[in-house]
Amino acid sequence: MHKLDINHGKHENPTAMNRIKSESIAHKIQKRILKGGDDRLWSFRDFLDIDPSAPTAVAAALSRLCRSGELRRVRRGLYYRPQKTAFGESQPNPDSVVKMLLHDRKAVRTREFNRLGLTTQMSGTLTSAADRTVRLKGVRGIALRFLNRPLSEQKGIRDDERTVLDALRGIDTIPDTTPAKVIARIKLLIKRGQFDFGRLVRFALTEPPRVRALLGAIGEDACVAPDKLDQLRSTLNPLSTYRIAGVAGALKHSTAWQIK
Repeated sequence: MHKLDINHGKHENPTAMNRIKSESIAHKIQKRILKGGDDRLWSFRDFLDIDPSAPTAVAAALSRLCRSGELRRVRRGLYYRPQKTAFGESQPNPDSVVKMLLHDRKAVRTREFNRLGLTTQMSGTLTSAADRTVRLKGVRGIALRFLNRPLSEQKGIRDDERTVLDALRGIDTIPDTTPAKVIARIKLLIKRGQFDFGRLVRFALTEPPRVRALLGAIGEDACVAPDKLDQLRSTLNPLSTYRIAGVAGALKHSTAWQIK
């Protein structure tokens, strides 16, 4: 009588099993991407829940989808499914790319001086302020620049408010304009009510002293409430002097704010 082999049928080919598992992962990834629609960015992290134990299979599946033309690789770990249009394939939105790259970091757009009428020159670089140092190069033709700013202490700051503060930080470096023109424009925007001076004061408290002095002098010229000015003045060293070329003549109260 032959002895019964209780393990009969239980031995599988490991290579075949791995291939089947990889194909299953690839199918699930493709299904998720198709369901997500066109003109969408995907991160490698978006698929790790499919099988956390098989990141290599996930990476391989994404690479195959890039080779087949269903995805475009933006950079390592970041992919884009384009939309077909009459003018060719769509391109990823730069803001969305930055948001995906930064992941959980605080960041806002800044230095868009043209949008506020501070200069006529358009920048070819997408600049964002982040709450810590970010080292990322441009991706797919998008030039990126990241500035380290105290966003953790400036909760709720808007892109345009951050841009005003950066304009005051580098008032003598903005292209195709002068410090006097920048001051005149910011003063006009405050007078028109486009900016809440109280909010600017709150966010400026974590900025360098010369930024606070400039904002105070602009606010006094714009006749804002004295209590707002007092907030700024109380943070400045009365013995300090802020020498900023081309600024003093554009501010009626520059001396009161120690600007020369």
